[in-house]
Amino acid sequence: MSFRPLLGDGRVRSQEEKSEPLQTASWVSSSIVFDNRRWACREAELRWTAPHHLIVLTEEGGTSHTSIRHEARSLYDGMDRPGALTFVPAGAERQGFYRDVNLSYSALWIDPDIGLPGCERLRNLPILVNKKDAVVATLLSSLRDEMALGHKPDTAYVEHLVALVSLRVANLSRSNSRSYVTAVSAAEHLVEFGTISMHV
Repeated sequence: MSFRPLLGDGRVRSQEEKSEPLQTASWVSSSIVFDNRRWACREAELRWTAPHHLIVLTEEGGTSHTSIRHEARSLYDGMDRPGALTFVPAGAERQGFYRDVNLSYSALWIDPDIGLPGCERLRNLPILVNKKDAVVATLLSSLRDEMALGHKPDTAYVEHLVALVSLRVANLSRSNSRSYVTAVSAAEHLVEFGTISMHV
């Protein structure tokens, strides 16, 4: 099965690839799409543009080399590791090269016209590659875990999660980041609230 992204158009080339979808779901007429999958290959090249904003969290594993370019400019050249966050705004073309891929990731696609609080802040963000945010990582991982148990959260919960994730991602482009301890504490409270909301 191909690593080809769920939304958008472009070109993907890969060698010795294995891709396995784990959980996929959509809400609000596909204005919000969540995709969790495992991906392994020797090498892959990607040139892609999508109509939705994209937030990707590397859950486990990584790469020996990841290179991301946009408009002939290098944005990142290094490795992919657990906890790495990438944001690609709607309409932006990303060019990626990956080597020795063996990882699982969660991807959150967000329609730029969804109209949720916080999502409007994503419109003017640049592509962000291999950032860190414990709150976003915890929220996306909790969504993955709920779906792995066979439970699809209701729309109200997912819209709340998307709004929180959007606000956090918007702050990643700023220098005033919180400490790791504060972020983890906030994430725990958000997940506790979200878990209660899911089952109301």
